[in-house]
Amino acid sequence: MNKGLKNIIDHYKNDPYDKPIVFIGKEIEILILPYNSDHPNIFMRNGKNEHFVELYGGGSSSNGNKKSWSFQNVFSEYENLDRFYKLYSEGSIAMLLNSTSNYAFISGKELEYNDLVDLKYVPIPENRIFEYILFNEEKDLYITVDRPEIHWSYEDFRVHIFTHQRTICQNVNVLKINRYKDGGTTEIETDLGFLYCPTTFNQHENPTWTTNSEKDFDGEKINLSDVQSELIIEQFRNRTGVNISIIKREK
Repeated sequence: MNKGLKNIIDHYKNDPYDKPIVFIGKEIEILILPYNSDHPNIFMRNGKNEHFVELYGGGSSSNGNKKSWSFQNVFSEYENLDRFYKLYSEGSIAMLLNSTSNYAFISGKELEYNDLVDLKYVPIPENRIFEYILFNEEKDLYITVDRPEIHWSYEDFRVHIFTHQRTICQNVNVLKINRYKDGGTTEIETDLGFLYCPTTFNQHENPTWTTNSEKDFDGEKINLSDVQSELIIEQFRNRTGVNISIIKREK
């Protein structure tokens, strides 16, 4: 069990309002941990598997006691599970839909903390991906922004600053993040400076890094370029030990 999943399960020690629930069918069981109501952790196992395999939740909705979840299997090694699912529930009765079959569930029950700790899990790997890799060649300055690949929020964003000359990769304290509905313009305020990343639809504006006056570069606004470099990714992996990949952005 990874640290993130352990923290979620530990949350249920305090007997929260939204309790975990398991739907039990003839061949399949579905476990839902509604710790994050927008993206709950969803697990599935069938008669062939001892472990509950975590599925990637694409979203949920509710209307009174009627609820629905959509999710997908991201593990290629669990070929006995279908790729995409939709689960509808009303009270203790639920229906699971996929591309080929319907499963009717006649029993759904809430679980307590002690029930959860006795189960075995296969959580989704905690891989991270880059939102941005930015650089200024003249100053030999690189700024990266990364986040978890799935199950993430803006609170999970991390900012690192480094150069070719310095082997230390500095993890910057992120204070505030704004992302606008214009296609992704993003503002990140940190304790060392302010990072501005325009939407990719804006071809006439560059990302900028404005440092705090008491820090390096004396409050200068530095123009940055977007780089998608395997070399930078490899340097980042070596300096942080984080397994990370890159987002392919549409230009």
